Amino acid sequence: MLAQKQMDQVIDSFVERLKSEGYLVAQAAAVHGKSGLERTFDYLVHRQHGLITYTIAIDAITNAEDPEVSLQKLFAFEDKCLDCGIEHRVIIAVPHLSSVAGQFAQKDGVKVFDNSAMQAFLDRPPVAREVPKGMPSGFKEKSEVIAALRLAGYQIKEDATLEGSSGTVHSFEAIAFLDDGFLVSRIGIDHADGDVVDLGQVSLFDVKCGDTFIREKILLVSGKPTAAAKEFAVQHGIQLASLDGQVESVDIVEESPSPNAFTMRSVVDQLLIGRSKPKRREKKTDRKGVSGSATVSEEVVKKGELKSEEIAGAGDVTLVEDISSMELTTQVEQPAIVLEPSGLKVDTVAGEEPLPGQVEAEDGTQIVLEPVEPLVGEVAVDESKVLEPPKPVVEEVVEKPKVKLNKAAGPDALRLIPENMARKFTVIPLSVEDNVLEVAMVNTSDIVTIQVLERRSKMRVRAVAAEKRAIEESIDFNYKKFGQIAEQIARIDTGIDANASVDLVAATANAPVAAALNLVIEEAVKARASDIHIEPEEKRLRIRYRIDGVLQEVMSLPIKIHPPLTSRVKVMSDLNIADHIRPQDGQFSVEVKGKGIDIRVATSPTVHGETVVMRLLDKSVAVLSLTQLGFSPEALKKYEKVLTVPFGMILVSGPTGAGKTTTLYASVNTLDKVTRNIITVEDPVEYRFENIKQIQVNPKAGVTFAGTLRSMMRLDPDVILVGEIRDAETATIAVKAALTGHLVLSSIHANDAVGVVYRLLDLGVEPFLVSSVISGTLAQRMVRRICPSCASEVKPSEAEMSAYRGATGEELEKYLSGSGCDMCSYTGYRGRMGLYEILIMTDTLRSIILKGATGPEVRQAAIKEGMTTILKDGMLKVKQGMTTVSEVLRNAYSIE
Repeated sequence: MLAQKQMDQVIDSFVERLKSEGYLVAQAAAVHGKSGLERTFDYLVHRQHGLITYTIAIDAITNAEDPEVSLQKLFAFEDKCLDCGIEHRVIIAVPHLSSVAGQFAQKDGVKVFDNSAMQAFLDRPPVAREVPKGMPSGFKEKSEVIAALRLAGYQIKEDATLEGSSGTVHSFEAIAFLDDGFLVSRIGIDHADGDVVDLGQVSLFDVKCGDTFIREKILLVSGKPTAAAKEFAVQHGIQLASLDGQVESVDIVEESPSPNAFTMRSVVDQLLIGRSKPKRREKKTDRKGVSGSATVSEEVVKKGELKSEEIAGAGDVTLVEDISSMELTTQVEQPAIVLEPSGLKVDTVAGEEPLPGQVEAEDGTQIVLEPVEPLVGEVAVDESKVLEPPKPVVEEVVEKPKVKLNKAAGPDALRLIPENMARKFTVIPLSVEDNVLEVAMVNTSDIVTIQVLERRSKMRVRAVAAEKRAIEESIDFNYKKFGQIAEQIARIDTGIDANASVDLVAATANAPVAAALNLVIEEAVKARASDIHIEPEEKRLRIRYRIDGVLQEVMSLPIKIHPPLTSRVKVMSDLNIADHIRPQDGQFSVEVKGKGIDIRVATSPTVHGETVVMRLLDKSVAVLSLTQLGFSPEALKKYEKVLTVPFGMILVSGPTGAGKTTTLYASVNTLDKVTRNIITVEDPVEYRFENIKQIQVNPKAGVTFAGTLRSMMRLDPDVILVGEIRDAETATIAVKAALTGHLVLSSIHANDAVGVVYRLLDLGVEPFLVSSVISGTLAQRMVRRICPSCASEVKPSEAEMSAYRGATGEELEKYLSGSGCDMCSYTGYRGRMGLYEILIMTDTLRSIILKGATGPEVRQAAIKEGMTTILKDGMLKVKQGMTTVSEVLRNAYSIE
């Protein structure tokens, strides 16, 4: 108790010292994160140093010398900071942080104050420097900015160069360093030339800082930033410092209308009829050689130079000189606002202009109308020739054809554009030819993005249109990081014998191990893998991904990195890292490319060491609808009809990985959640639904399927979803629930739809109950889809023709098959779909089940009643060009 009191006093003294040095400290501060959750920090500290305002999150960890406690709390703290977008992080560790957690904190940039560090900070004499109360109101030269930062306590290195993580050497006008004993910061400073600072210049600076891990950014601008550049600066934390005598505000500026919403010809039409519309007074400027009056919006001006041939023929416009030579910099104080006549209440006589004064928009806004004075430097319009506003010219917009990204991008092109830039601008470099970089992008008219790419690649860019989703998939496919994984693996200390007794907790703190595991998971998500297998063998560690239901080996690593890699997985999933004998289960969550991924972990001992399997669950993917699962129209109609019955039992069968849970979720999603009480009991809860009560099974706590199902009956349910019927007790309770007027959906392991009936009989359910309670059963399998990028017609073999003929009674002359390409990793398949066998319980089937008919007899009767077998459903999909005969035969086996 006394020690705790002393620690509290030291922490209080630490906080008071921060306040005395100008930091604003809030205790038990709550912040709403990007996830929508409220995150609470022990302390939240704010301080303005020069042009930068810092926010620092602080959490205290007691008993921090315990590795398990310190790691758990450190990871939770970092998750909170990441969710709230807080870059500067401080941990107060009492009495001191464990060595394992300390290495993690150092790698992740978390500053740690243990007892000795706090005492050293308190004993440190105050800095003998007068910190200015405020920054100068404006700057005229870079030297003034540097001097102001030096006065605020920064050390400056001018004309600095830094090598980024991509290997590129970046140059900065200056790098500012700050270390006051508590806050450590580094500021990148650069200068953007030109009368107008566009989005390309600001985004390039942001990419450069991101590549060199610089958090604080100051961009000196000589000209006026565009609205898009300002908004980008706000979103990415870039401080714009204007060198015209004032500090540039970076308030969010409302975007002007998209350039796709109009053409150059329609802009000229607006110029011609502009005098009949209310206008804002514009700032006068001097431009020689051109006179007249017209309004050009800032959005149009910033796009580039207007060419005379684009204006010719659009109306009676008198050009004093070639307009292409004009310096088109916007002179409007604020972004131009175009008000359509229908949005104003103005009483005017037909053909007359509104007089100067006030008009009222429909939203009640008072708008001042002033006489428009001729502005020097604009396009001259001969008003004597414009007797009435001409009709707007509608220019037909022809959409450019979109290319199909069905092959791998060239390695030379990929090296020119880094992955972070490709994702930021949603582009994919395709090839390089004659010093021209071909790039696929969504909007080929986006001049700013093209300029950014040209500056980065130092080549001319030829843009081709492609779908956004196709570009994102191509980025995932082409920017593989197996080379980076190998690089991280090479940095791991492999001087440890795999069988030796080592401190595996300390081994997990090795930064390359953590980085390697993160990259393995990231690549698995990009490859659409459902599972990751980490398998030790005698002389190597094999990494395999399960993609579209098939395991594919992706890496072979040195066996000596197996202990630290396995321990890293165990630490993240809160497993016992010292237990190598018994199987263990756990889970953890990560974020990959902005998507939340839940990972279920299972470990088991083998003769060569522990094998690890990680099941990936993408929380950002919406639950599929029934129409997306691969049902044929006839099968979908039957199944939807069964779902409309308000009571009874619907059972889905199939092997592990056949998609039973997905089908059950899609089924529940079609039901009315407003007027029905829907309750689920699952192990585990994979997706979360609104307006549905979901219960997680926990056998260790005594929460079982049977027990939960029994208690669920007292919750007044209308629909019950049971994750799986595994034993006789669960089966009996589920049948009773269905008999008492509830709709019960569940999965069960059986070979086919008829086998479900006999599985219930095996579990001890009476035949008369089975026949009366079942509304329908569904058996399913998963097969791979043919890759559309390499599909071609082939002739079937004799065995394939025989199998097709036996299932459908028809002949098969040819069918589609994938030959293998980059997009499908040369497997010929990409994506999966379901094969379905639906049994509808009719009076005829109920009668023969009560009479004790065998499985084959019930199956023949069901086929006569209209049931399509899994094998036949698969062969029909072969005929439709969706899958292949061999794929159907591999999965849709039939026991007859």
